Amino acid sequence: MKFIRSVILSVFLPSLVIAQAQFSYKPGFIVNNTGDTVKGFVKEDEEKNFMRGVSFASAVSGDQQKFMTTTDIKGFGFTDGAVYEKTHYADAGGGSFDVFAYYVVAGYYRLFSFLVNDRQYFAIKNQKDSTFLLYDDETTVTGVVETQGNYKNQLLFFARDCESLKAELNNLAFAKSDIISFVNSLNRCVSPSAMTQVLYKKPPGYFRYYAYVAGITLGSNKYDVTGRVMVRYVIPGIDTKSSLNFGINYMKHSETFTELNAGNEQVPGLTVTDIVSVPLNIQYNFLKGVVQPYVSGGVSLDLETIEGGVDYVTGPYPSSTKFGIGITGSLGVECPITKNFMVKADWTYELIAHYPVLGISYFFK
Repeated sequence: MKFIRSVILSVFLPSLVIAQAQFSYKPGFIVNNTGDTVKGFVKEDEEKNFMRGVSFASAVSGDQQKFMTTTDIKGFGFTDGAVYEKTHYADAGGGSFDVFAYYVVAGYYRLFSFLVNDRQYFAIKNQKDSTFLLYDDETTVTGVVETQGNYKNQLLFFARDCESLKAELNNLAFAKSDIISFVNSLNRCVSPSAMTQVLYKKPPGYFRYYAYVAGITLGSNKYDVTGRVMVRYVIPGIDTKSSLNFGINYMKHSETFTELNAGNEQVPGLTVTDIVSVPLNIQYNFLKGVVQPYVSGGVSLDLETIEGGVDYVTGPYPSSTKFGIGITGSLGVECPITKNFMVKADWTYELIAHYPVLGISYFFK
């Protein structure tokens, strides 16, 4: 028990300390609807959550905080960090509303970034404050294009007098770093004497904590169950589809078999494997949205107990327990239902090939 308690503390304590410091209030400001700037403290959050609003307080403790939306203020920002400005969003389906967009490039053309349902958008504002929306192709899980992207055509229009930039458009990816670099170069081309500046700062990584239970039954004495309490660490500035995962895992695998006895007869047998482990893996989700297929791989500290099996010369095998380092890998699909709940199916190899299981995850944070 001392060993298990030490492992749990070593896994979770550092992340819990970091998490307590996460999403705290930082010095910042809001710009009200009359154009006045009010200083105070802005609560940190993920970029996608700032789209609708922000928590603003008069004290660093968060006392007397108020959640501000696009109807309350024109924008907000951190004193030494990101600035968000109200931007009008109109999608291809005819819907429109205001969002807070991250101000990432200043200059002749101003570039803003924001997310709607985890889909990336950019907005360019010109000297007359007209807004031009940029978006990529929207595809189904099977790769069928539902909405044709427009960002290359829009940028071609802005760069019509910049021959060197027009040549870059064929290979321009719809990635934040690439779009920022292009608009920064565009500003230098169309207005060489005006200042242009990249304001974007890579966001820090963040932790999420979740519990996962799953299982499957494939007949009498043939099943797999698993339970995990995990920490997921994501660095948005590198890749929002990749994550580092670690925690505590329990798996129980039961399988039947047949083998020859001393009389050369086929007789049934049963083996039950219990695994308690501390896995550390890297996961990559291929897609965003409702259906997210993924692959993961890593290592784990494993305590394995095997019961069952018969040697028909010496008798039943004794129960065996082993401890060591193993390799783990998974293929699966994650389907977020709400901010906190997610349906998940996966097939895992950890010491043995487990049966595919279906379960549900709950994210505490």
